[in-house]
Amino acid sequence: MNISYRLKVISSFINEDSIVVDIGCDHALLPIYLVKENKTKIVYAVDNKIGPLNRATLNIEANNLTDFIIPILSDGFKNLTDLKYDTVVIAGMGGILIKDILDFSLIKNNPLLILEPNNDSNIVRCHLMNNGYEIIDEAFIKCKGHFYPIIVGIKSNSIIKYSQPELEYGPKILKNKPKEFIEYIEKKINILTEAKNKAKSKESIINEIKQLEEIIK
Repeated sequence: MNISYRLKVISSFINEDSIVVDIGCDHALLPIYLVKENKTKIVYAVDNKIGPLNRATLNIEANNLTDFIIPILSDGFKNLTDLKYDTVVIAGMGGILIKDILDFSLIKNNPLLILEPNNDSNIVRCHLMNNGYEIIDEAFIKCKGHFYPIIVGIKSNSIIKYSQPELEYGPKILKNKPKEFIEYIEKKINILTEAKNKAKSKESIINEIKQLEEIIK
């Protein structure tokens, strides 16, 4: 089955025989891929809008996977309190929305969280930290001209504390510095350099450029 590179990378963090909740499942492309690749036992395809959920249901039926993928209409975790699962995927939406969906009072079993915010990833990381979740892995990818961080977190018994740069860009991303991340930072530097050349007050822009250059050294 052909799915985007972004979804394939997300799927790579899912352990075999997992029970997965995909919140914001859209057309259920990820759940269908997971089952066809034998990565999961069962997937709950969750959306809070009936239109996308109906499209997901049609896709599930067309692929003869109704025994393995269960569509659920739910606003985040609100209708999932009776389910058992060990992995949660929330991808393809803004960081503020992901933060709002992550109502830890409703999340059961301390699942593995695989999160892909399209923006405001610092808000997601801060929310994880403040709720005792450790970021155990990350990826930073480029797909169809856009950059995406993928954050993998799990509940920890330790006190979690990340620095401001780690919250902004990701502790694992800063450590590993994947080539896509270097490209992303260099693009930011180029934009700031153009802005600096046109600006009357340059000091703050120069300082920001220096900080970015330090990050990718």
